[in-house]
Amino acid sequence: MINRPPFSGEYPRCVKCGNVGAHTRYAEVPVGGECLTRACRRCDYEWEEATVQQKLPAHVGGNAEDCPACSGSNPAYPFICPAT
Repeated sequence: MINRPPFSGEYPRCVKCGNVGAHTRYAEVPVGGECLTRACRRCDYEWEEATVQQKLPAHVGGNAEDCPACSGSNPAYPFICPAT
């Protein structure tokens, strides 16, 4: 399973332009199962999120490189898991 950000609710905020609100499309992808594809209503930036039913790995704390929930998220230096 691909580690995707969790479902952000009815009115997600675009990380590029800050606009609240996005179009949502359900997708079944061969690699990683199912996801929601979001598209900002202002700038058309697209991102994927986990569906409501998917359970993401839990943060374990410590070094983000060793945390399954931080895997692939490319956190800012000093690479500390938010659970720490």
